[in-house]
Formats: sequence, structure tokens, C-alpha cells
Amino acid sequence: MAGDCGTCTQCCRLLAVTELKKPKNTRCAHCNVGVGCKIYEDRPESCISFKCIWLQTQGTGLALPLALRPDKSKVVLHTTTDEKNIVAKVDPDMPMAWMNRGISDMLSKFSEKLLVLVDNGKQYWVIQNRGIREVKMSTADEAGTERFEGYVT
Repeated sequence: MAGDCGTCTQCCRLLAVTELKKPKNTRCAHCNVGVGCKIYEDRPESCISFKCIWLQTQGTGLALPLALRPDKSKVVLHTTTDEKNIVAKVDPDMPMAWMNRGISDMLSKFSEKLLVLVDNGKQYWVIQNRGIREVKMSTADEAGTERFEGYVT
């Protein structure tokens, strides 16, 4: 991981890992902060298959800048499992980091074609067609899945 991700280990903190019963927004016990996974060779399948959007763009002609790497921006961007929408997991210690210029511009651009769900650990928003609405999500089930329950009025 560290070879491609540099010193970034934000996904190890912000994402849930069901195989390890690790809830979102808690540091993984196997994370060596700034280095990578202590059990890299034996890490769970969900960790093996996960690649944030920043990492996916590296080595392409459309590489996102270092300033948007999750440890710098405080936002991990990834697609939903069906790859139809974008999720922005925001560091709860910097809950409005998604509003910072570089990230917010990118989320706004994504929202022209996709639904973007922002999760800062306390609140959720949907960005669609450049409009932002706060939403209510369910408590995560045993698989870590949260479901849309409605808009906050």
C-alpha cells in the first residue's frame, strides 16, 4: 500500500472493514500511520480491492494533484459498490474539509453526472447537479451498509 499511497493511511481510519469488525472513523489496529498496513500480505479482501479515486488516477494523464490525496485533503473519495455514485468520507477531525476549494470544486463537477454522498461522521449531504442537501442515513448494519432515509428539512 505505502508504495502507491505514499504516506497516506486515511482509508485505514475513515472506512469500515467488516472482516475486521472495524467501524468507520476508527483507526485500524493494523495501520502503521504514515507507513501502511502491518498485515499487508494478509489484509482482508475489502482492503485488497479498495482503491480511492486519488490512487486510481495516479499514473494516468488525469492524475489528481498531491493536494487532493486523502491525507492532505482530509477526504477519501471512492465509488459506491455499483460504481454509479461517489462517496466522500471526511475526516471527523476536519468535518468541513469537503468544502475546501480543491475538493469542493471536484465534488461539484462530479455532481453534474453522478450523485455524491458526503459523510463527515456526524452529518451527511447529497450533492447533485451542483445542489447540496443534508440527508439522514440509517445506522450501519452488520455489513457496514448505511441506507438513505430521507432529506433533512
